[in-house]
Amino acid sequence: MPIFTRLLFILLIMTGCSSSQRTTISPEKDEGFLTELAKLAGGTVPKGSTQKLPEQYKVLQQQHLNNIIRLQNSNQHTRFLSIVQEYTALQKLYTAAAQASCCSAAIAAVNYDAMLSAARETGAAWYYKLAEELSADTSVTSIRNAYADFGFAEACLPGYRDALRQQTQLYDDNVFVVAFHPVEDSLFFTEKNFPGRLYGFTNTLFINDMIREIDTNKSKIPFLHLTRYQDGGAASRVPDWIVNIQLPAFRATAGVETRTERRTERMEIGQDSSGRPVYSYRTVEDITTFDRVNDAQVVLELTITNPATNFPVMSRIIEKTYRPDQQRGFNPISESNKILPVREAVVRELCRDIYKEYSHLMRYVLEQ
Repeated sequence: MPIFTRLLFILLIMTGCSSSQRTTISPEKDEGFLTELAKLAGGTVPKGSTQKLPEQYKVLQQQHLNNIIRLQNSNQHTRFLSIVQEYTALQKLYTAAAQASCCSAAIAAVNYDAMLSAARETGAAWYYKLAEELSADTSVTSIRNAYADFGFAEACLPGYRDALRQQTQLYDDNVFVVAFHPVEDSLFFTEKNFPGRLYGFTNTLFINDMIREIDTNKSKIPFLHLTRYQDGGAASRVPDWIVNIQLPAFRATAGVETRTERRTERMEIGQDSSGRPVYSYRTVEDITTFDRVNDAQVVLELTITNPATNFPVMSRIIEKTYRPDQQRGFNPISESNKILPVREAVVRELCRDIYKEYSHLMRYVLEQ
């Protein structure tokens, strides 16, 4: 498991605890107090303004202590980590007050270092023991919970025993990597009217959107990791499955349609003897040229392969066809406006139709 991923996981744990529980720290209130102390250190605050700091400290201190009491009496799974966060906040207040020599004696902040250390040790030991017990079970839920609890142990006390190594090993032993090859969209490199524009579109649609859409938590695999093949998967391990997508076939018959609109223009050519304007009239024709698609077909070939055996796990062909009589809602687009031609719009829509079926199929395969 990459170090960045592990650190991100622990960060999410810590931020998730602080945001989801109303009993945890209120950093915005602490920050106001800490900002005042920082100004004092810089000598930018008048002397009289320090009188309110001792009272502010007492209020913040009591809030954190009340939070700790509530957490100690709760059955929240994250209570030990939240208690560590509360003591960490209290110790931060103490350190800042101790460094503000002009008012440290008046504030009389309490040093919670010993209590913080004890809370870290207690929390890390509790989560570690629970993780060990859960990791002995092979069920998906137990493995995921064990992984999370090893992370909680590490978050409570960084470097606690071998929590990080155990978490990494648990992940590596149970992760299933599915890598998506770039879409082989060769036609759109050779078609004169498709100068590579749809290549990025199809990769975004069939790979990026698919990776975002799959809910890995629904999978019966403890850790389902979806990645683009060029990203290297989880760490440097060989993918368990490789997904190949080809769009080898595109057929379209197109034509040109012209539309003529006639209108009458009036132009003043002078005045009569009484001074009233005299007009001449002429008929003007506006001729607009449109792309027109008579019919089109896009075919997607999907293959999932096990690289260890080079054996195909699944192979499907999905095709969609467009005809004007289907009333798909495409309007002719004037070439003079330099907007994407109708034919490209048709192909985009057919690809989106294919994606619906492809997405349903991939969710069935990966979320079961």
